[in-house]
Amino acid sequence: MKGLLATRPYLRPMIWAGNRLGITPSGEERVGEALDVSGLHHMSSFISQAADEFRDLAGAYGEWAAHLVGGEEPPDRLPLLVKRIDAGDDLSVQVHPDDALASSLEGEPNGKHEAWVILAAEPGARIVLGFKEGVTREEAERAFREGRPGKLLRDIPVRAGDVVPVPAGCVHAIGKGIYLFEVQQPSSVTYRLFDPDRPEAGGPRPLHLSRGFQAMDVDKRPPVRNFDIFQADADPGRRVLCDMPTFRIESFRVTESGGPLDVAGGNLAVVQVVSGAATLVRGEERLDLAGLGATALVPAEGGVWRLESSGASLLLAFHQ
Repeated sequence: MKGLLATRPYLRPMIWAGNRLGITPSGEERVGEALDVSGLHHMSSFISQAADEFRDLAGAYGEWAAHLVGGEEPPDRLPLLVKRIDAGDDLSVQVHPDDALASSLEGEPNGKHEAWVILAAEPGARIVLGFKEGVTREEAERAFREGRPGKLLRDIPVRAGDVVPVPAGCVHAIGKGIYLFEVQQPSSVTYRLFDPDRPEAGGPRPLHLSRGFQAMDVDKRPPVRNFDIFQADADPGRRVLCDMPTFRIESFRVTESGGPLDVAGGNLAVVQVVSGAATLVRGEERLDLAGLGATALVPAEGGVWRLESSGASLLLAFHQ
């Protein structure tokens, strides 16, 4: 399977899910995460070059790794994971390990840097992103052990268009009323440091204090920037929103009078529609994307590709 690939998400029901992503096929649980592009075997999304002929991405990657990622020695798993999160309630305060710690503690090939683009936020919606200036490791660990970390954490209001880098080691949490686009390294390793009083069936959700304390860096306080990319009068064109060690996030907005966007090949890319519709073109291939969340995977090999639209707002993620 080669060429431009439409994707279908892996849907995860979550205890904190909102209403934007719908319910599971069984109709019994609300979806909190839509993994639009995921090569994790236990949470694989799906890809297709033909209507209604989907297969799991994790399995396809085993066959087409060099084509999808490029290079003579592609990584063992797809190096990008892209998803949408709909928080109907506050998420836990958590932290992710870096590559070295993930290897030593979990035997994993990589840790997790991630970044968020806020798609929508209810009035008063907030995130946690790092500790306040001057907080020591001893103070942070004591507060988490006692279950009262709130006064030590950076509590930041957010709105649509905010871009939030979350490097490994930075404690973080997504607050109630936030709907976001996330790009991350492909890992499910998460250390939960604090959780609201919200027990799952069978008891409270487990915490991972020992490993979380090894992972957290009390001095990581990344900035939040707003790009106003979703405003009706936002400037058209292509913009770099976030540049992380292993991936880059860009936006592309086109109006009726705007021209196409030509993108050089050589890097695995993901394209997702925020509003409107667009067509991906490479050679004789054409792939139409329409509607919020419509997503395509563009393999690294194959040369220049083009985005055509008469009016759309798109988010692009590139492996680097």
